[in-house]
Amino acid sequence: MNRCWRIFPRTRFPKSIKALDGVAELIASLRAAQDEFNKANDSATAAATSKGDSAYAIKKPLLAAINDRLVPYLTALSALDGYKEFVAKCDAEIAKANASVAKKGKSGENASE
Repeated sequence: MNRCWRIFPRTRFPKSIKALDGVAELIASLRAAQDEFNKANDSATAAATSKGDSAYAIKKPLLAAINDRLVPYLTALSALDGYKEFVAKCDAEIAKANASVAKKGKSGENASE
């Protein structure tokens, strides 16, 4: 579309455009539609580039928090009678997450073979 505007710039055929019924309005609406598309495209591009952190970017801090804070906390809680069920549930969730990660790792290795 931009090529079209370079071939037929606004000032090249002003008399011819005015002489034809409705052409000026069509050209104006085409230019307006192109401007709207360009604005929407710019917005979409900006949104796509600013999605935020990926899973890989938060992996290390999350693992550090789990290993350095949560696991020692759960270990301390396991010594108390009232928290054994809570600790068991947390252990089960951690084990389930670890198994899920292990399965994804194995399927990724098989895909590359």
